[in-house]
Amino acid sequence: MIFAISNPAKLACESSESAFRALAAEHFRHACVTGNVEELMSVLHAAATFVADGGGKAAAPTSPVLGANRIAEFLIDIVGRVRGAESNPQIVTINGPAGLLVRHPITGNGTYSFDIVDGHIRAIFVVRNPDKLRGFLAHTH
Repeated sequence: MIFAISNPAKLACESSESAFRALAAEHFRHACVTGNVEELMSVLHAAATFVADGGGKAAAPTSPVLGANRIAEFLIDIVGRVRGAESNPQIVTINGPAGLLVRHPITGNGTYSFDIVDGHIRAIFVVRNPDKLRGFLAHTH
């Protein structure tokens, strides 16, 4: 059976957009693991938003963290306290685009999804609620 690509330009555009998203997620991961504030700031949109869901069962901010500076300060502080390199964040697919799966032996698990525009992370959505992660974790090695 032969499949025809109805719009090769659209396929190429979607493929390159996917690659840009994965690259931004990788830069975010690397910056957090190494504690590199400059790299983190370079990937965050100036007006970025960080929203987390701990569900009352895992530590997470109870209100959004607004702005690249505050997000970077928050994340670098967290990484320093829990030794982010021990969590070995992995690039995974979350609802289509690239995201992160963070497994930490002390602080627990979490997923990071990103809204990426023009190569910069405009929003970070974190799920740490173990009830919401159960199904995802069961299908991720």
